[in-house]
Amino acid sequence: GMVFLILVALFVSLQSAVFVGVGLSVLLYILRQSNEVTLKQCVYEDGHLIYEQDVETDLDANSIVSIQHYGSLFFASAQNYADQLPRPGPGVHTAVVILNLRGQDDLDSSVLNMLTQYAQDLRQQDCRLLLAGVGDYAWQKLERTGKLSEIGDENVFKVSTHFHESVLLAQASAEAWINQ
Repeated sequence: GMVFLILVALFVSLQSAVFVGVGLSVLLYILRQSNEVTLKQCVYEDGHLIYEQDVETDLDANSIVSIQHYGSLFFASAQNYADQLPRPGPGVHTAVVILNLRGQDDLDSSVLNMLTQYAQDLRQQDCRLLLAGVGDYAWQKLERTGKLSEIGDENVFKVSTHFHESVLLAQASAEAWINQ
């Protein structure tokens, strides 16, 4: 009986140790994922993506910056993503930021709030945020949460089968707006 009790005691503590271990590794995984979202500025020429470079922190007037992110964009990484976004300095206006969300199907509330806040920050300095590569599910989420009207549906470009088409459409829209 004694051996059985010792085994039970060992097993129970082992089970809780495993449970705690699993919990910790899940937490660490989420934290690690949240730090692994990186933004790159995409440079296009004649409708083709030529190269990617690091995102400049400051926006220039009358410029168009297209951005692609790598890593998971979700509640835990939304702040890290926001921290890497370019901002217009004092007196800078008519700059456009295009965020390519291709492959980003789920936009949770933290991400939606972050995008909407960024759109508002840009608008305050007469700059614009355009979202490209937006899938059907993400579009519906934007619409259902009322964020589509806040960002402006004319600023949201749906994904298409042609890889860069929505980004190029967004760029054309941005150029027309800057040149008007």
